[in-house]
Amino acid sequence: MAAYVGVFNFMDCGTIHVTPADLDLLVRSKALSINYPYREGFWVYSAGEEFQQRMKETKAAGFSEGMVKALEYAHSRGCWWLRLDADGTEFEFLPRFEKEWEAAPANTSFTVTMGSDEFGCEDFHYESMEDALSGLRRLLGQDKLLDDGVERTFTIRKTEG
Repeated sequence: MAAYVGVFNFMDCGTIHVTPADLDLLVRSKALSINYPYREGFWVYSAGEEFQQRMKETKAAGFSEGMVKALEYAHSRGCWWLRLDADGTEFEFLPRFEKEWEAAPANTSFTVTMGSDEFGCEDFHYESMEDALSGLRRLLGQDKLLDDGVERTFTIRKTEG
């Protein structure tokens, strides 16, 4: 019988142990491409045979020491996921980034630009990355106009105010 059949461990970790730039990189970087944002943070995949290769890519992409150490710890404890949460558990052995969070913009929103050569561009504004991804899923899956064979590009940008 396999060690994990339908039940998966995760590490709950406060976002105080990563930088705001780490969360931006989770959206933009391919190093940790298996991640899922939600309103208070991210779920980041920390298992798999290719973990060591992903860690090399994570370091090369510029993720902080906190992100790297949290992922390595989660992986060493057999966790399939690292949950980065605004109210997550704080650990003595992980670095803390209070100053980086204090300096981060207080009002961040996201804009999804949908564009095509045929129809031009249109912007959709969202208050969180979770909302932006949800809106993008709706645009891709439920809008009957998108079933017209037109090639479109989507760009997600962070807007600070």
